[in-house]
Amino acid sequence: MSKHHTESPRIHHLKLLAIFGDHMVLQQDVPLLIWGHAAPAEVIEVSFGGQIQRGNADEQGRWQVTLAPEPAETCGRAFRVTASSGTVEYTDVVVGDVWLASGQSNMEFGLQTDAEAAQAISGATDTRIRMFFVPWATSFLPCEDFGAAVNALDGRWVICSPETMADTWAWHGFSAVAYFFGKDIACRTGTPIGLIGAYKGATRVQAWMSLAGLAKEPPFARHILNYARNILDNGTAKAQPAPMSEEDCNRPTVLFNGMIAPLRRYALRGVLWYQGESNGGNLTDALEYDGLFPRLIEDWRAQWETDTMAFLYVQLANFRAPAKHPCEGNWPWIREAQRRALRLPRTAMAVAIDAGDDDDIHPTRKRIIGRRLAAAARCVVHGDDIVFSGPDYRGLEITGGRIRLSFMHIGSGLIAGKPGARNESNPVQPLTGFAIADAGHRFVWAEARIEGDNVVVWNDGIRHPVAVRYNWADNPDGNLYNREGFPASPFRTDDWPAVSSSDATLSGVERAS
Repeated sequence: MSKHHTESPRIHHLKLLAIFGDHMVLQQDVPLLIWGHAAPAEVIEVSFGGQIQRGNADEQGRWQVTLAPEPAETCGRAFRVTASSGTVEYTDVVVGDVWLASGQSNMEFGLQTDAEAAQAISGATDTRIRMFFVPWATSFLPCEDFGAAVNALDGRWVICSPETMADTWAWHGFSAVAYFFGKDIACRTGTPIGLIGAYKGATRVQAWMSLAGLAKEPPFARHILNYARNILDNGTAKAQPAPMSEEDCNRPTVLFNGMIAPLRRYALRGVLWYQGESNGGNLTDALEYDGLFPRLIEDWRAQWETDTMAFLYVQLANFRAPAKHPCEGNWPWIREAQRRALRLPRTAMAVAIDAGDDDDIHPTRKRIIGRRLAAAARCVVHGDDIVFSGPDYRGLEITGGRIRLSFMHIGSGLIAGKPGARNESNPVQPLTGFAIADAGHRFVWAEARIEGDNVVVWNDGIRHPVAVRYNWADNPDGNLYNREGFPASPFRTDDWPAVSSSDATLSGVERAS
């Protein structure tokens, strides 16, 4: 659906926004902004957890009250807002960590469609986990509240239970990735976990960004022009623009305006993000993601007015036919952009290069993704001293005809093949997925061997190698892991300009003999 709010409606009775309600989770240990509408100049009183705070509605009837930070609390309590025009009371309100889960269809992918659906749904008994599904909406302008609910579970907080998780809301239930993440964190921390699901399949990153975020960088000017064109096409001189269809959900800013903007003052612990597939349809878009994705992270932090909000995301999984050539496809460039975004503080990436499906863009094994995100949260957010990432390329040394690679996040050691999945009759597997090139930019498959904390790469046909790429394809077969079971991220050591797969094949990318 679409909605277009140009100004707040005049409300002469007490009203809070839809994100507030029974069973909600408030973020622990931070000031809590509570806001809504009332009659102009009305005195508002908010009481929760033994504290009472007051404020006044402005001449437009808008009001905001700040509660002092509250510690985590699993016991549900009453939350009351009073004014002369009425009283609003919510029950069973808890305090813990709140995470916003967003992105496209692999985040939207519901628990009922997961490979472990039956077991997961029957075991969904942790009432510390509460979920809020944001109704899908687009808008050319930032909205103050959410669109109308499509079914009974949209737009309100619900408690985790087998019955709730078996309900066919959204796309076969609440996000499987977010649920598995929340279950792991709730079990390990003992605190309530609030999961806010705001996602939409087949969407591009620029639809999830604010106009201010897109406007900060000149390279993204074409998206701003598209935005202006959208407004003009729909007629700003009219009282209401023409309704947008579902196909319009990829216009710049429209999903941010309709689904994210109403949340901007609701305190979060962090964001879970799974998106990028729709930006990898062609090479131009894939390369542009290197600028758009970090800008999204900075944009959302600016919208929440905090530079410490954690941002945890999933690197694109393997997909399509297995790679025949060392370097092919557009998705490697999306994965590189995701890896490069780790330069931003309080970010972490769950590598999913081993969790995809050749024939399905929606892999059904989401538990492993949720657990990898949870491991990242334990380290980045909670400060646990654990291994949470696979090997990540750090540097190289060229000696003779061989290239020695060094890595971060090696854990207790590098191995070939996922722990527990190796063939016991042949436990020493050869390393796969590596390609090597000389100064002519000609990549060929390479031999590779683990030597301590390094990987040595070579091809006897390349006398003077200068660059290595690992898992540089839409669906590669690389098998470098650490002993903790985390796969290495795809990477390249060169900074050569990108060429299309067809151009690369014609210019010399080939299989080693």
